[in-house]
Amino acid sequence: MEPTKITAVKLQNVIDELVKGSEDARGTFLYKGFRLQISKYKASGAERTSRLYHKRRKLGLCIRCGTKVKNKNPRTKKLYRLCDYHRNLIDRKEGGDITTTVSATTTTKKKKGTAKKTTRKSTAKTSTKAKSGTKSSAKGTKKPTTKSRTGTRKK
Repeated sequence: MEPTKITAVKLQNVIDELVKGSEDARGTFLYKGFRLQISKYKASGAERTSRLYHKRRKLGLCIRCGTKVKNKNPRTKKLYRLCDYHRNLIDRKEGGDITTTVSATTTTKKKKGTAKKTTRKSTAKTSTKAKSGTKSSAKGTKKPTTKSRTGTRKK
């Protein structure tokens, strides 16, 4: 992001905001050929990333590259968080991915031997390129694999 050019009056306002401890004082400014960067000392990477994410969302920019986002989500009527290029790259992975619905039945115990069966459905993306249930070894032969689910799930 380019520094914003400011005048002496705006510089005084930034200093006043800095004295108050306001978030508006942060930023990169350009005053008479000098770049002034006001940021929090020893801010964590997560904090800097979060601030950049929220700033770009507020301005309607792609959170990855910073270009202007033009399309709106038809359901929420808000701008997408990614530009078309990054939406195609990240959100809509190419390569033949299909969505399958998997249902699992679990039994939970109630009082004195009565059991209640619940069914939950989840959608999972699987690639058509990789076959599930087989594992390749170094020689090129395929060995069947078994997947077991151990442990109980806490609610």
